[in-house]
Amino acid sequence: AGGGVVQPPGEHPWYRKRVEGDARDWLTPNFFLRAVQKAIREYGEAHNEGDTAGMSMRDVEELFELESGRDFRGEKEQILRRGGVLYRTPTRWKRFAISVAGKYDGGDNTWMRMN
Repeated sequence: AGGGVVQPPGEHPWYRKRVEGDARDWLTPNFFLRAVQKAIREYGEAHNEGDTAGMSMRDVEELFELESGRDFRGEKEQILRRGGVLYRTPTRWKRFAISVAGKYDGGDNTWMRMN
């Protein structure tokens, strides 16, 4: 009515896009993987473990399931049950998932369920 912009209820869709990732979001999967690679190399150098110095980006990528990660930075806190235990979602965090599916308990992934 007054000629101003009407904002929809809740968060603006552009804010959601920025939180989920675009050119202005520095915490990208690529940034995370490069940081992990650097930390592994520096740890290896400091502890005389030469086998970490040659760790390639592909080696680092295989440690994580990037598609299973989740960005909680723009979400409201929820309390869920995980493995029968109350679990509070990590609001204001971005989670990067470690690749564990099929690697433990003889490939039985039931331990990873949410209930």
